[in-house]
Amino acid sequence: MKLIAKLLGLTSLIVAGGLHAAPVGIADPSQLNANDSVAWSQLGNDGDNVGPAFSATSALGKTVTGSLAGGAGCLTIVTNGVNCSWTAGTGFNVGDAVIWANNGVGTGALTLNFSGVLGAGLYLQPDTFGDFTAEVQIFTGSVLAATQIVNSNAAGDAVFLGGKDSLAGITSMQFSLLSCGGSANSGCDVNDFAVNTLLLEDAGAAVPEPATGALVGLSLAGLYAAGRRRRAAAVL
Repeated sequence: MKLIAKLLGLTSLIVAGGLHAAPVGIADPSQLNANDSVAWSQLGNDGDNVGPAFSATSALGKTVTGSLAGGAGCLTIVTNGVNCSWTAGTGFNVGDAVIWANNGVGTGALTLNFSGVLGAGLYLQPDTFGDFTAEVQIFTGSVLAATQIVNSNAAGDAVFLGGKDSLAGITSMQFSLLSCGGSANSGCDVNDFAVNTLLLEDAGAAVPEPATGALVGLSLAGLYAAGRRRRAAAVL
């Protein structure tokens, strides 16, 4: 009976997530098995105010709330430099609707909140030319679980910032610039940037991690073996 109790206790710990790996930051969208997205075009038309607090709905009906730390931003449609400050390039394409953290002055950082997801991420680019460094902080509840810092190329193309979890524990992300404009541009505003479509990986109940499944299997096998030994002893 003691052996059975120990095995049941081990199984309970494993199922409860005792071996759950912490969320990790990612800088490549291919690492995100995205099955949902949030298009910012639903927030209005080119030039409309966004925030400082706002709410959007994903293609599959998931609610995402957001906030800009410095006040309202605006919605911008990428048009290759016509009527907006963005030209098409890596991450941003003509016709994309992006949230611009600027309403006369920079209004970043940007925080996005959602019920627990397996992963999320987006492309970010500052409102200045040259290389830059961006950061995403990944939270599970109120706990800062991971940080991802990404450096752009010399041209300052948009970079991907995101995070991934194995048990759908990610509840919010904060996106910000650490530096921008390259060494030639001292007038860079780290609160002045834009973000593209939010990609989500929301698969509902997560499949147990391989190591977890294997240990649960061993525990159940131990219970079965103990049961066989008890039956054999009864026969004797």
